[in-house]
Amino acid sequence: MEDKIKSYIEKEILQVNLLERPRDPLGLSIYTFFLLKNKIITPALDNIIDWLNSWIDFIINKEKISRFVDREVTSAIFGYYALKINGLLKTEINKDKLIKLLSSSVSDNFYFGNMTYSILILFSLADRRYDVPSFDRVLEKIKDSIEERTIVNDAKNIVFASMLLEKLKDKSSLSKLVEICLRKTSEINVRFDDRIYYAWVLWNYRKMKEENLPFIRDFVENTLGNTLHLLEEEEVDEFVKEIYGKETKIGVSKILLAISLDLLIDFNRYEIDISPYSYTYIKKRLNDLGWSDAWKEFEHGLKAFKEERMPDCCNNLRMGLLLVWKNVCEKLEKKPMPVSPGKTVDITPLKACLKAHNFPDDAIGLIERSWSFVSERAHIEKRRESLPDYEVRFSLQLTFSVVEHLLRFLSQKSG
Repeated sequence: MEDKIKSYIEKEILQVNLLERPRDPLGLSIYTFFLLKNKIITPALDNIIDWLNSWIDFIINKEKISRFVDREVTSAIFGYYALKINGLLKTEINKDKLIKLLSSSVSDNFYFGNMTYSILILFSLADRRYDVPSFDRVLEKIKDSIEERTIVNDAKNIVFASMLLEKLKDKSSLSKLVEICLRKTSEINVRFDDRIYYAWVLWNYRKMKEENLPFIRDFVENTLGNTLHLLEEEEVDEFVKEIYGKETKIGVSKILLAISLDLLIDFNRYEIDISPYSYTYIKKRLNDLGWSDAWKEFEHGLKAFKEERMPDCCNNLRMGLLLVWKNVCEKLEKKPMPVSPGKTVDITPLKACLKAHNFPDDAIGLIERSWSFVSERAHIEKRRESLPDYEVRFSLQLTFSVVEHLLRFLSQKSG
């Protein structure tokens, strides 16, 4: 599905005539920001990067602004930030012209009287906030909208506002915003078209609401599934196509597409973090014990899974589990265990060790079967078909559950 969204975005970018003034320059800046954030470089994006460098100079420095001053200025500033943080900026902004332009554009304590544009501008200029006289005044207005819960009137603002507050290290306001999102989704009080924005915020700041992780994960997964169906719906009728373009689809905007792609990539990459084992505990405990070789195997396994090298992942899991099991037994026995890594490993001494130290028989049986399950999938030469990812995900969950159980058993025995 990632490839489908990337392909859709690239086709849309390629349809833009960059020799003319684009109708939606802000959408192009937003595409650029999220594509670069996820390290997605395509020929189409290369063209946008070149255009953005010229656009920034054209709008801010040369002040060649049309009647759509709000979206053009915002797109130039946000595009400037996207290029700068990725080392792709070739044009500097004239500071004096920028400040003059922003100072004359404040209406009702928002830039251009618009909250979305204001949030994007503040986010882009957060590192230069003390150079922008109106920065704090606009920021307070945005924070007031969180207190009053009016920020949810336009759901995309919750995404950009959370990014801004994180960058400013304003944990208090960010926490309030995340709480608002959690409460509305828990009450099933979110419009279908807005769900992707709530899902993005809850997923990116899930550590603030760890007690709600199962709900958050389910909400994100369901939201992604439903939102992505929009890309598979039939295109609108020919009359609408003639007006708005061949690839137009109902309910799909550049912002929604960019945020959907960003969320999908992050969800797929880090979904393993919220499985029923303690990733943080295992990593810390292994390193504290000096068993970094075992942790490296697990790190390599997770990397292999993300890169879809499924047999390699299982082999890393198998090796890591063996190292932890062996090390735990050596700690308990206070002597080396006669077990060596290899394709065929006799785990009998390891089972006997656990039994001798009153490890429950049924738990020993589970560990043995988990070892067999993962080892079988590590031996690719025994398999005719490719490994399905759900089996390897199960292998990950089994392995880390066993490892955590062994480490906690060792801690209890050590006192």
